[in-house]
Order: sequence, then structure tokens, then C-alpha cells
Amino acid sequence: MSYPIRALALSFCLLATNAFAVPGFVELKQADKAAIALTGKPLTDDMRNQFLKGEISLETIVDQLSKSPGFIDRFAGYWTKTLGIQSPFNSNQLRSASTGKSIYSVLEGVTWLGIGFENAAASDAKWLQGVYDYRATAPLELWIDYCDDAPMITWRRSIDFFPRFKKAAEDGIGWNGDPILPGTQAGWKKLQDLAGETFARCGDKTIPVKPWWDPDQVTVNGKYKNVLEYRTLPAIITHCGPKLERCSTVSESETNIFMNKINRDISLEPGYLIAQTVAEDRPFSEVLTTPQTVMTGTQGYFMSTWGKDLWANFPGKGFADANHKIFSSPNISDRSRYWITRNTLNAGILTTPGYQLATNGRRAMINRAYETFLCRKFVVPEGAQADPTDSNPDLTKRAYCSYCHKSIEPMAAFFNRWPTTGVNNFVYDNDGKNVSDAGRFNGSAGQGAAAFGKILSESDYFDDCSVQRAFEFVNGRKMTYSESVNMTPAAVAAFGATEKNLRKVIKAMILSPEFLNPKGLK
Repeated sequence: MSYPIRALALSFCLLATNAFAVPGFVELKQADKAAIALTGKPLTDDMRNQFLKGEISLETIVDQLSKSPGFIDRFAGYWTKTLGIQSPFNSNQLRSASTGKSIYSVLEGVTWLGIGFENAAASDAKWLQGVYDYRATAPLELWIDYCDDAPMITWRRSIDFFPRFKKAAEDGIGWNGDPILPGTQAGWKKLQDLAGETFARCGDKTIPVKPWWDPDQVTVNGKYKNVLEYRTLPAIITHCGPKLERCSTVSESETNIFMNKINRDISLEPGYLIAQTVAEDRPFSEVLTTPQTVMTGTQGYFMSTWGKDLWANFPGKGFADANHKIFSSPNISDRSRYWITRNTLNAGILTTPGYQLATNGRRAMINRAYETFLCRKFVVPEGAQADPTDSNPDLTKRAYCSYCHKSIEPMAAFFNRWPTTGVNNFVYDNDGKNVSDAGRFNGSAGQGAAAFGKILSESDYFDDCSVQRAFEFVNGRKMTYSESVNMTPAAVAAFGATEKNLRKVIKAMILSPEFLNPKGLK
């Protein structure tokens, strides 16, 4: 009998899956163990029945599951944690390098005052600025209340602004107790009227609406998950648009479903890029070198609407796949994942927003990649002592610091077009005037993140670390010293012989007797 894995010359001895005509309890337990390792779940009922009838072998199960959506989700989760992206970040804080506007300001920067004065005269615009200075405007936020028939979208009612507008309009007294600006009382009256017509109460006549953040069904509250529609006042639609696209919900996580999805998609993008690479049998080195990335259709919708000003933040000011359907015909509900080609300045996960936002500047980007993909750390020799009198700004020459920074600084130079220190925004210096991103590592030199990714992936330690990461994923723990000595050399040799196909290594590990028949398994 010949197995593909054996041809790799791996030292793992595969379980002969046709050694039994009808699988028994132990074999079924092994199959479930393999499924859980790959997907986090036991065999499906259909696959279990096929296995018990002898219609499908364990090796086939492992092959199918190691490229399944369940595997991709689980492997992406493993790498998201390994990369140190512990929780979704707030993408509302992303800021356009070209306009200076944040996504938060794009979503919520239009105020009720702005809507009330869309055709305002110059004097009204001056008054509007004065109101900003008084911090007296209500953000254009929508509130969701639950009536008997459906969730009802109304103007924000966490603070009842209407009495304040009324006091300003009728008594001339602002919210802070000072007189309102001269000549603005008519404006406050308009704002009072606008607030009145958009402040809905249960029992008011409302119409159905499909808001942009939750267009298919009501998902903002488990109690109402079977409700099919939202309802709102006609005035809300008049001011906000048919899908309320000119308005946003309050920022609480239980209501802004759309931005929650975007936060998650951007945070998981590096992990999904890695998982898709492995599931599709691409060379594992591509996770550090490919100009492509992985995006959901929902993320494409975001990038083509509120995030369109962020394109200039990406290396090369955007994507080579600018006409991909997720941008040209965006579908906010499309949760499928797509390969998107960026450009040659990109380098796998190293130039994704999620990776940059999870690190703290250039040195941190280098250190995270070094530890994650080479399984090594920058360390000082035992017994080395810092010199508190040495304040040399050149860390490659400062006592104690130089042990690590002689390597770190030339490596960090690959990211000279990225922020020096950590920020909450994803941004790349596309102008690069008087900026050199020429770096050096492992005896090789190049420019930019793409060069660094290539050098990193060609390191001998990369292959060794990739095998260790595969073991950690399969077994949920790090290799012991004995396992490293006995298993790693053959696995690394096979990994290199198959153009760095990590899925084959993972399959071999799962089908090995060490995994399927550990001591004590009865």
C-alpha cells in the first residue's frame, strides 16, 4: 500500500486505515480525535456513518477536513492568537491619510444640525461652527427601541435633547446655561422641529426599513431574532436615506452589527490569509510574500463605501484588484472570503491592517514576525549588565541594548515607511520622500516589507518553526525536547521537499501513531 505522505519521507508511520473491515470503538474515537484537532468539532453524522460502514477511510477524512471551512476557521483562529491579535480592534478609529477623516467621523460626523441645514446660508454655517464650539450638538445616531410589532429605529433617546433644543429655541438659553449665540434662535427652532419629527414612540405610525448595518434580518437582540423587519418614521428615511446609509447607530456593540463584522474581518484577515494558503496547498512561504490578501464580501462593501478614503493608506494606494466584484458590485451580506490582489509592495500578512494594528511600531513588527515565524527571540547574553550612564541614541551602540539592536535596527529599516511607534491607525507612507526602507537580515539586503518577507521565509529557521507551529495546532501544546529531536528533522525535510506544503505535514502528524495511539488510549 502506498500513501502520499510516505512519499514525503516523513518519519511518521501512518495508520493503515484498511486494516479493519468494520471500524470499532477505538477507530471511531481516533477519527473523532482527528476531526476535533482539525476543526474543533467531532465528525458530522454523515461522515461518521460513512466511516462506520467502511465507505470512507481515516486518511480520506483527514484529507477532506484539512481543507474544509471548519479547518480554515480553526486554523485562522490559532494563527490570530499566535500573532497576538487577541481581540477585534475598533475600526471606527481608522483614519484616512489623505483626508484626515476617521471612519468614526465619516459614520457619525454629520450632525442633526448638518441635516437641518443642508441648504443653509453662510450665516447658518457660521452658527453651526459656533454650536460645535459649545459642544451642543447631538451626533447623528439612531436608537433602537423594541415595540410589540418590531424593533423601531428612532432618534437617539439615551439623552433627551428635545427639551434642550426647546429651551434654546424658546428661551434663548444654551445647554450650559449661557445665552445662545446672537442670531441663532431661528436655527435652534429648526433643530427643535427636526428632533420632534424624528423622535418616535411605540404606537407611532412607522414603515419598514432595511438598514445598512443589518439588511437581511433582525440580529441585534436574541429576543427578537425571529423578527423579520425594522420599522422607523418616514422622517428618519427622508433624512438618512432608504437604507439609513447617511446615519449610524449608537456605538454600543449590541446594535452596530455591521461595524462589529468589519472589526472582526480586519482582525482575522492575517489568520485567514494563512489558513487559506495552507488549505489550498500553496507554499507556506507565501504567508510572508504574497501580494494577495483575503477579504470577505462584507469587508469589500465597507472598503467601497465608508472606507473608500482608506485606499490611499495601503501600500501602492490601493489594490490591483480594484475592479473585483466585492468592490464594484458590493454586497453587504456576502460573508464569503475572496483572494484579493494588492500590489508588489505588499508582503502577505506583514502588510495587513490587522498585523500592523496588533504591533507597536517598526521594531515590534520585526520582533513579532521573528518570534512567530522563526520561533526565536532576541536575547542578551547571560550576565550582561546595562550601563545607566550610557544614553547613546544609537541603540546599536548603547551598552546592553546593542546585543539585540545590532540585529533589530537593520531589520526594522524594512518598515521605515510605516509608523515609528504604535498607532491605532493603519497607514503607509506612499510618498516616501527622503525615506529609505532598505534593510538587512540574515546576510541579505532588500527594500521594504516584501524584501523582508522573502528573506524571512528563506531562513532555515522558517521551515523548522513552521513544523513546530503545525505540531502546536494539532496537539494544542508545544513540542517537548524529545519530540523536537525525533520528529522535526524528517518533517522539515518533507516540508522542504513539497515546496513548503504545510497541510501535508499536518495530515502526517494527525495520522501518526503518536497522535492516534498515545500511551493509555484504550
